[in-house]
Parts: sequence; structure tokens; C-alpha cells
Amino acid sequence: MQNRFLRVLARRTAIPVCQRLLHPAFAGLPRRFGKILGFAPLPPQRVLLHTGDWAGETVANAHQYQELSPANVVERSMACPIQSASDWRMQHGLRISNPARFVVTLPQGRVVGPSGAVITADDVLLADLSPDWFLKPRQHPLFWRPKLPEIKQLKGTYASLARLSGWNYAHWVLELIPRLALLEQARIDWRSLDGLILNGPRNDWKSEMLDLLGIPKNKRVYLNAGDHLQCETLLVPSYVCAPDGFQPWMVEFLQQAFSSIRSKTSTKSRIYIARNKAGYRHVLNEPEVVELLERFGFQNVHCEDLSFRQKVNLFSSAEAVVSAHGAGLTHLAFCRPGTPVLEIFSPDYVNGCFWALSDAAGLSYRYMTGVGQQPKEGRDPHAPEKDLLVDISALEKALKEFHFE
Repeated sequence: MQNRFLRVLARRTAIPVCQRLLHPAFAGLPRRFGKILGFAPLPPQRVLLHTGDWAGETVANAHQYQELSPANVVERSMACPIQSASDWRMQHGLRISNPARFVVTLPQGRVVGPSGAVITADDVLLADLSPDWFLKPRQHPLFWRPKLPEIKQLKGTYASLARLSGWNYAHWVLELIPRLALLEQARIDWRSLDGLILNGPRNDWKSEMLDLLGIPKNKRVYLNAGDHLQCETLLVPSYVCAPDGFQPWMVEFLQQAFSSIRSKTSTKSRIYIARNKAGYRHVLNEPEVVELLERFGFQNVHCEDLSFRQKVNLFSSAEAVVSAHGAGLTHLAFCRPGTPVLEIFSPDYVNGCFWALSDAAGLSYRYMTGVGQQPKEGRDPHAPEKDLLVDISALEKALKEFHFE
């Protein structure tokens, strides 16, 4: 409860205040102060919005930049709701502009902090490889420090896969791991590198995935707060997509990378991802939801109790998936094309990321919102912690429309 209160307070109060106080015009002052006091290492001197801009500054830089594909636009048809009207918040996902994909080679390149902010040898922060959820590039947190952490030198060639929120399970699976595909597209054998730089902390589910990918433990470098690494040669693949910009090639890479643990049997199961063990966003009437779903042949699943191997195996054999919005839906990436998916939202929090994933994976996606007042268009409460109450009759209608009798 206390953590939930602090998250709400930060989102509603602290973040807007910081956005106003950290004006880009003053971003260089801490660096100047640190330089006067003789601090080292100092924050980067400047920021460039796109790595391609850095590549265009000199001929030498241009040779370090390999564009793999140009920017593209992902267009989708509107997700189909169970209710009569579509939720206006889903409109954001109809047209997503994805940036160009690339790999950049940075001699003496550096990565800083838990999100792996990238700094070149000529002291430039590359904004598209170092984004922040709430602050603009010229407001980046590194610019408000008079001194950066001490540098640790790494000999050899390393690739950084670390990214914003890469500690999070869904971001790790769907957006960190597919960056390996960009290295492959650039004809870089990532298994032969001296190491991979990853978001920390080290834990069981990360270790399990890395074991399955065949990455030795001595080649895993975990980034945490206070880390500042400089590599003899640093390779950095671009972010794979814009938010909600999932593409079929990402799903194909994940399915191929973990093909050894996908289900090979013809047996299929209907699964409901329970939320009663989650830290927040509980389904208030989950016993009634489970009772109804069991009548339609669904089994109750707690993803928290399963290994990654078990989750991939389960979802790859799923006949249908029903769930409130949550990280368990990450594993839709491993479902077979055409699998029916029903996602349930609180009226105060609608997020189209798993609709986007379902579209990229070729799944049959529908959604419904729980009981409560729908917010007016343009006024999004954006309350991800909010519990939800499922309309049982609407859920039963949805199950019949999917022909699950």
C-alpha cells in the first residue's frame, strides 16, 4: 500500500514538478560547477537526438554507423471491444512511427547507470540510446550531476543491450532480447563477443533466459545504479521499436530463439492468468471470474509460480488466453497465430501494448473494460495500480462470441 501511494505521488506531483524545474537552459550548470571543483569524470558535454546525427559529423563516425532498415510506420485496424464503443485510448496504437534500426560501434564508448545511457568517446550523450520516460533529452538526469561515477575499464568488445526499464520483465523479454536480432542483422556474432551488458540486478528469470540463449555466465555484465563502464569497443544496437510499435520480426526472433522450449504437442489448453498474487491491479471479483471461466474449460494460471520455460511451453500450446492487463501477457509472443486473446482493463487504465503485441503475433485480440465510469475523451486518469471489477455478464457474452461453449 505504501509503495502504491509513493508511485501515485511521484506520477501526479514529483514528475510534473521536475519537468518544470529541470529547464534545459540550466542543464550545463552542474557540469561547470564540477569542473571548477576538479571533479572527474564529468557529465557529457552535449547531447544529440539521433545517433545518425553523430555519425554525420565526421567521416570516421560515419564508418562506425550501420543502418539496418529505415524508419517505418506500423498501421493497425482498431482493436475490437466487447462493449459497443471503442475506448479512445486505443486510438494511439492505430499508427506508430518506428525509428530506423541500426548498430553503432563506439571505440572507448561508455554506458552509465541502470538504464545504460550511452556516451561516445568525444563526450556526446546519444539520446535515442539513452531515453528517459519523463524528461526530454536536454533534461537527461546525467546533466544534473556535477560528477559521474568512477569509470571501470573493460578490455575487448562488448555489446550493450541495456535499456530504459530493462529491469522490468516485459521490457526485458520483448524489447531487450530482440536487440540481439539487430546484431545478427549487422552480421555480428554476439556469442563470440567478450561480453553483453545487461540491465541488473541479476536474478533467476534473467539467468534462465540467458542460459537458454547459450550466453556463458562470465560474459554477462549487469548494470546497476552507480555503474559507469568504458569499453575498448562498445557495440550498441538501436531500440527495436517505439512504444507499442511491436513488429512481426521481433516475435519471430523470440520464437526462434526459444524454439527448443516451445510446446511440440497438439494438446491445447484455455488459460486464465490470475492476479490474486500480484502486487496491485487485482481483480476484485476474481472468484466469480474463475468460476465462470472454468465452466468454459479454462484453467487458472499463476505466472509467478512458473519458470520461463514453463510459461513459454504453456502459451505456445494455448487455445485461448484471458487476463486482466499485466506482465503475464508478455508470453503472447509465443502463442500460435490466430489464438484468441481477451484482455480486461480498469476504466481508469487502458494500455494497448498487448494489443500491439497480439497484432504483431497474428493473434485474434479483443478487450473489455471493467465496471465503472469511463473517463471523458482526453482525460486519462492513467492509474495503473487501480483494482478492477469484471462485469460477469459481459465476460460471458465475450466467451460465447469466441465460441467457447
